Amino acid sequence: VNGWDTDVLKAVIADDSCIAENTDHGNKPEKCLPLKSFVKSRVDDDCELSRPIPLTENIGMIEPIDRLPGCNPITYSNAVVCSQGVEPSSMNNKGTFHIQSKVTGSYLTYDSATERVFANGSTINPTYRQVWGLNWATRVQGRIVQNSEINKHWTMQDTLKVKGVVIDTWEIFSFENQADSEYVVIKNFRHGKYLKVEEDFTISGQATIITDACLFKVVTPSGGFVPEGIKLADLQQLTSAIG
Repeated sequence: VNGWDTDVLKAVIADDSCIAENTDHGNKPEKCLPLKSFVKSRVDDDCELSRPIPLTENIGMIEPIDRLPGCNPITYSNAVVCSQGVEPSSMNNKGTFHIQSKVTGSYLTYDSATERVFANGSTINPTYRQVWGLNWATRVQGRIVQNSEINKHWTMQDTLKVKGVVIDTWEIFSFENQADSEYVVIKNFRHGKYLKVEEDFTISGQATIITDACLFKVVTPSGGFVPEGIKLADLQQLTSAIG
């Protein structure tokens, strides 16, 4: 609990309003009554974290976390003084990663309206839609692929899509290493064939011959921080340098 308010955490753990179902799996933290007063209706300067949290850090959507992100006193109250200096001793990104297409060079992401997975996600300013993880399926032996933003999992329809958390609909995918290569191929067990990036960036699941369109790279940055983008100060410095 490095840098966190332990009193608030104890209240969260003890309060039934903070269960996953009530908070939409953490997407509506204001429904957790001990946290309600700390949730703002709009973003302002006070919402900025003193240190960025790694995008690939496990936030508990893929598997239980073994520690909390530290040294960001999110409740602005009696947060414990950071015992490890200005940042945690290590980043927990176990089980979370980006999936990069060889042919597009982009990360796999998804469209919330169509639920389709696309191979055109930004590698410069990624979001949690580009963060994935593996989990065990309970009814059959194998791994499912889940998204870290909404905890939905892959399903092989006409194209690759993300579906809800209903366990009975979980589907198995396997990541197979390629000899003398940093790339993998991904096989879907619905058809027993490989995923393939199509020209429109959607992903089909009927490939039997492995081409570059079937190759993917699993990218797990060691504490890969969320890119901050261009700041006003950067532009001012650039203007001064130019003229």
